[in-house]
This record gives sequence, C-alpha cells and structure tokens, in this order.
Amino acid sequence: MPVDTRNAQYSARIKQWTMCRDVSAGTDKIKEEGTKYLPKLSGQDGDEYEAYKRRADFFGAFARSVQGIAGAVFRRHPTVDMPEQYADYTDDVTLEGLPFDVFARMCFDEILTVGRVGVYADMPTEGAADLPLRPYAVMVTAENVINWRQRWSFNFGRYILDMVVIRETVEATGGDQYQSEEVEQYRVMEIENDMVVVRLYRENKQAVDNDDKWTLYSEVIPRRLGAALVRIPFKFINVTTLTPDVQKPPLLDLAHVNLSHYRSSADLEHGRHYTALPTPWVAGFPANTELRIGANIAWVSDDPQAKAGILEFTGQGLGALETAVEQKEKRMAVLGARMLESQPRGVEAADTVRLRQAGEAATIQGIINAIEAGLKDLLGWMVWWGGGGPDDVTLEINRDVINSVLQPDELAALTAALQSGGISYDTYYYNLERGDMTRPDIDAEEEREGISNDAGGALTGTGATTPEDDAAIAAAIDRIGA
Repeated sequence: MPVDTRNAQYSARIKQWTMCRDVSAGTDKIKEEGTKYLPKLSGQDGDEYEAYKRRADFFGAFARSVQGIAGAVFRRHPTVDMPEQYADYTDDVTLEGLPFDVFARMCFDEILTVGRVGVYADMPTEGAADLPLRPYAVMVTAENVINWRQRWSFNFGRYILDMVVIRETVEATGGDQYQSEEVEQYRVMEIENDMVVVRLYRENKQAVDNDDKWTLYSEVIPRRLGAALVRIPFKFINVTTLTPDVQKPPLLDLAHVNLSHYRSSADLEHGRHYTALPTPWVAGFPANTELRIGANIAWVSDDPQAKAGILEFTGQGLGALETAVEQKEKRMAVLGARMLESQPRGVEAADTVRLRQAGEAATIQGIINAIEAGLKDLLGWMVWWGGGGPDDVTLEINRDVINSVLQPDELAALTAALQSGGISYDTYYYNLERGDMTRPDIDAEEEREGISNDAGGALTGTGATTPEDDAAIAAAIDRIGA
C-alpha cells in the first residue's frame, strides 16, 4: 500500500472533523462552501442563490464556545515544575518562539474543535541551521495524522505505538529567490528491529502508478546519548483518552445545530426580503401604462372600475421561522455556547448556577485530565531526551472552570473570619483566588509582602490580627476588589 493510505478510523471521522473545522472558521468559510451547508431553494438560479446566501446570517456560536471554554481553563497559566537546567524548554517549547502555555492552549482548542490532537518530541539533527541542539515539541492536527498501528510489546508489557504516519507541508525554494512552493511530504515513524526509524517521503512527479507516487526522501534513526530510541515519542490526546482510538468531537452536536440555525436564518432573511416592503397593485389601467410612485404623483384612469391597492404580508410564516431561530440559539447555549443564553431576570442562587453548569464542567474536566497527562508525557520525553529523567516533570492545568466569583456577602464573611482569627491569611487568600479576586501570578506570600509594605510593615503573620493589621487588610481588600 502507498504511504498516504488512510486508517479506517480516520476515514470514518474525517467528514466530522472537516465540518467542525469549517464551522469554527466562521462566516467566510461556511459561505465559501456554498451548497455544501446551504442547499439551493427549488428553482433558484446562480444569481438568486448568491443573493440568498449573502442575506443569510451565520452565527458563530461554535467558535465562541471554544474560545469561552478554553479561556475559562487557561485564564490561569498551567503550572510546570521541572529541573532548572530544562526550564528554557517551556519558554520556547517548539524552537519557534512558542511558550508552553500557548502550546497547551492550542492543543486544548484542537480537542474542543475536532476531539483529537497529536503531539511528539523531536531533536534537531546535527548541523541543523540556527537551531539549538535540544529537544522540542510538535503539535499535529487530527487531519494530518493519517495512519497508525499498535502492537503488543513483551518488553513493555502493554500495547505500544508501532507506527504513525503524519502528513506535512514544507516550503521548497525554486529558481526565484522571492518565490517558494509548498511541497507535501509524509513523515513515517516506525519501530524496526526494536528501534525507531523516521522516514520522509515526497511525491515522485514522474510516477505512472499510485504505488510509486511517493519516494523516500530521507531516513533518520533518532538517538539519545548515542543509543537509538526504542519508543516512538508520539502521543494522541483525545477527549478523555490517550489511545489511538478516535473519539467523537465534544462539540459535534453544537456544530450541527449551528448549521441548522444558519439555514433557518437564510430562510428567514429570504422571506423578509420579499415581504418587508409593501407592493402596489392596479386593475383597470392600460397594460402599457407606466406608473410611478411619489408624493406628487397620482394614478388616473378613464375606467370607473379601476382599482389600486397595496399588497402587504400577513400570516404566521415568518413568525414560525423567527421562533425556530430563537429555539436553536437556546439549544446552542445548552450544547456549549452558554455565553449566548440570555441572562434570567431574577437572581439565581450561587448553588443553582453551579449545579446548572456541572454537566458542561464534567466534559471539560475529562479533556483537562487527558491533555494534562498527554502534555506531561511530552515534557517528560523532552527532559529525558535532554539527559534527565521522564518523571522529573509535573504539570497542573487549571480545573476551576465554573464561574465562582465571590459575592459581597461571601467576601464580608471571609474578611470577618480573618479579622477574628477564625481562618489564616493563606486560607483567606486561597478563597480570593478561587473567586477571581486576585492579581494573576501573585501568591499569598507575595500579596502578604505587598500589604506589609503598603502598611509600613503592619502585617507580619497569619492567624489572629491586631487592629492595625485589620486596617491594613481592609485597605488591601478595597484594592483587590476595585
């Protein structure tokens, strides 16, 4: 089989991935696809369909949901702990200037969008131009991991990844120094004779047979401290698992409703276009009479039976379409775009809000667990490849995604407990952090030092406080809450 052969699970999911990707891309992409997402009405010609499509409104609920959910998770930076000599790995994890927290956010976005992402560790070859000789991370979209294979390993006592094929696009310079072309290639990582071999294949333009379409371009045996690798440093990260098995995109249902909303919007705007303006009609006038409309124009006929009037739309047709559009917006809110849902007029109890959000949070927690484990392995591989131990890395991604902003009465109760010595300052500050009332990247000790400096050294410890300390804390609370 040729190197560009697709895995069966890949082929079964690619249409879903493409749809979710298009919906996430927004209005321009959806309308560019034309009848794929908005079928023609019966009898429409090309110009009529283009006008019909332009009038339609695509509501970007899917993309807003991805941005909102990812924003809630990554409003706090991931916490990474690794040996000091490898700290620069997270400052530029890809050797392209990308810090680890941005890399992690990109992976999270991919999982929310299509339900899958691939990551692997690599090392520049000796003499690679302008690259330091240290490990780096690579992210691969689901659509570009086209094939894979597992096998049972007696050495490791479990199934391991035996092969993975990645589609890549690289720039190749031509005869013109100002022009380059994109070249498609396939990276094959495979275990042969208990060691990893990486091969690149590029298209053979002289091939007459599909089996000969791709020819070997390069072959490398990656090594660590002189020894060949025995495991492929590639990891699949899915919605809840780290296995090669493909899972359903978490927001797939939202993508379907988002497209249904688009079609309903097209019908509604189409109907409004033809019914919004009153249409004049006449009877008893000669057929070749040219009639104009204006404030100083009168229609006159010699026929005493002549009539004139205005056609205006009546009925429930547009009302039904408007209701359908509103219902689909509410369904989108339930399926993931909670930020699109209109706020209730009354005040909901904090516990009611948390319970209402618990279902959405459960799915998000599963993704966080998977991506935390997958990226921890990735950083572990990088540290190991750099000479350290794979277990020398810890990673923690924010799990507090439910809105838990402190209410005024809760803040007052916490402050009273602190001032009376009922809780320590560390406990107090912990609750401020959970309530999103602290400055980013400032811990309790740093805040305590800031308060002490502002108060001229009044605050020196935790637990019970003096009246002077109380004044300093109250001033700090005013500053934090402002």
